[in-house]
Amino acid sequence: EILQVGSLVGRTFNASLISEVISGTTAADIAELCESLTERGLLSESPDRPFTYTFAHSLIQETVASEISTSRRMRTHAAIASYLDQRYGTDAPDRFPQIANHYLESEPLLGPDKVLEFVAKAAEHAFSIQAYKYIVELSERGIEIAKESSHNLLGDLLALRARAGNTMGPWPYSNQIRWDWQAEAFEHFITTKEDAKAVGVALLAGSIGGARGT
Repeated sequence: EILQVGSLVGRTFNASLISEVISGTTAADIAELCESLTERGLLSESPDRPFTYTFAHSLIQETVASEISTSRRMRTHAAIASYLDQRYGTDAPDRFPQIANHYLESEPLLGPDKVLEFVAKAAEHAFSIQAYKYIVELSERGIEIAKESSHNLLGDLLALRARAGNTMGPWPYSNQIRWDWQAEAFEHFITTKEDAKAVGVALLAGSIGGARGT
């Protein structure tokens, strides 16, 4: 069970997190069991990060993860997301992508609210590291969920994608595609009567319009 939960956390995981997901255990319990797994060559212990373990090979992680049922996978992702949210969800922006990923994986179980909250947070934070393609890809996953659920964060996600497309230039997305993103965001805000946001998107569309020669 430790390996299963750890495989969904990532290549490296902390015993404290695992103990929060597996009921009735403590970090010390998990660490003791991980020592046995380390002796068997399945894990290695971090020399400078207490209670932190890494799968000895990515193939081990992938194989363990592939054997987890869909329902258990979703429940585990939900538990991981909840723990990370409570611990890092307000003041650790570098954790937002990780939290968003676990919420995305458990969205059918938890619903859209937390998923879209952290998709938006992670995308907004990604501007600070200029990860524009990531913003587009993440926003589009959020947009799909928001459209299906008629969620009130749809406009914000459309705007995030539009901003990223405008900032990243014509590669890897054409000017036409980026123009369409601006238009969709603009039309959404016009429909919802959010005039200030519509004006902000229109200014982005103007810069792309210049690149299109319009």
